[in-house]
Amino acid sequence: MRDKSAALYRVLDDRSYEPSDLARSPWGMTQAGGSLAGLAVWHLEGLDCWEDGRRIVRVSAEFLRPTPMVPVELRTSVIHQGRRTRLGQVEVVAADVICARVTTLAIAERAGLADCASHHGGAVPDVGGGWSEPAPSRLDVYGGLFGDGIEVRIPKPEVMAGWGTAWMRPRHELVEGSEMSGTAFAVAVADLANGVVGPEASSTPVVAYQNADLVVSFLRPPSVEWIQVDGGSTWSAAGFSITDATLRTGAGPIARVSHRCVLMQMTGS
Repeated sequence: MRDKSAALYRVLDDRSYEPSDLARSPWGMTQAGGSLAGLAVWHLEGLDCWEDGRRIVRVSAEFLRPTPMVPVELRTSVIHQGRRTRLGQVEVVAADVICARVTTLAIAERAGLADCASHHGGAVPDVGGGWSEPAPSRLDVYGGLFGDGIEVRIPKPEVMAGWGTAWMRPRHELVEGSEMSGTAFAVAVADLANGVVGPEASSTPVVAYQNADLVVSFLRPPSVEWIQVDGGSTWSAAGFSITDATLRTGAGPIARVSHRCVLMQMTGS
């Protein structure tokens, strides 16, 4: 049951939104990339031109600069309209500056085809079944989405060593007074993958990893309940990293995630 008394964003007008502290990034007084990308998807899904049976199958976001904790304006456009496809774009503007650009590919579904992929889903986490809850201090210190907005469960050490997987579900709505869509939530979760599948803290200095981009490709419609993030991250000494992950529900895989981060050693580490 989500807490509807708080949300990541409040509607100001038909394309402007004010962030709450739940939308904050762990790296300072800026908005998290996943918060912004999820908001952009939710906004697009609510437009009349998108209510024609086409389903978003890919979300690609470029984070151009840090987005301050101020109201954002979402400027939407249709880049291409085909018989079965639509390519849309959302520019996220804060203080008259474009801070992020989110592109979505939607495809009209066609009945009569069968799935060819395997459907091996993970077991939905249970506190008494080998999963720790709440998340350990490495995630607690983040605040914002990790600290308050999303419930996180990871395997207990005796069940699975390392940080390769975690289950998440939302505690709050994305936009005040509105239901969150599964696609918007999955995009927000995808943005957090680097915090789940990064190298062990004991083997690396304290490093901030800020997303430069995010690509989520959907196989099937996601739910707004438990989503598993499972994958790996490779860090380069040159100061960047690549994260690849799979999102799953209890019914099987729903999406593939890829994103690149800029690495910066934290002050005092």
